[in-house]
Amino acid sequence: MSKYYVIGGQYEFFNHGGSDTILGAKRLAKKNMEYWDNHQGWHIPKIFRSEDCCLLKNFYGEQIIPTHSAEPIAYHDGKKWIMNKED
Repeated sequence: MSKYYVIGGQYEFFNHGGSDTILGAKRLAKKNMEYWDNHQGWHIPKIFRSEDCCLLKNFYGEQIIPTHSAEPIAYHDGKKWIMNKED
């Protein structure tokens, strides 16, 4: 189990993978930039701690998603990384 998960998506959560380091998670997030429609442009997935995520089972299979009250530990504002919590 990874320490951090990179999760993004415009309409639904999508887990892009995990990393044991915050630097590795940032690199993975940048690698998985997404183009959102409706003139929203490019977005970089957010980084969540593994303890703030849960396993969801549905007809798509099993996915790791953030819990309802989870806040990302890091996100990219288009220019730089913003860290929400000290780690």
